[in-house]
Amino acid sequence: MTKSATPEEKPAATFATFARALVDLPAAGFKCGQIVTADAKVIKSLTDAGIVDANPDAVDYAQSMGHKAVVIQNTQAAIEQGQTIDEGREAS
Repeated sequence: MTKSATPEEKPAATFATFARALVDLPAAGFKCGQIVTADAKVIKSLTDAGIVDANPDAVDYAQSMGHKAVVIQNTQAAIEQGQTIDEGREAS
């Protein structure tokens, strides 16, 4: 028997995911070293581009340094800038 989702539960893809910013991304509203939070798709895109580190140890380190989580303000800008940075690396 499988467990059905109750109205309070959300699909895993909508849960916020945390990561540590590795660069400043002003258009998205965060700076290097801060903890950022967004849905898993956004964090994966930024991780793939090398903009954030989603490893729990990286997030724990940022927390130990006193950083609080910052919600990514403009997720579309974050993804677009992440793709642009990633494409620039591939072209080099």
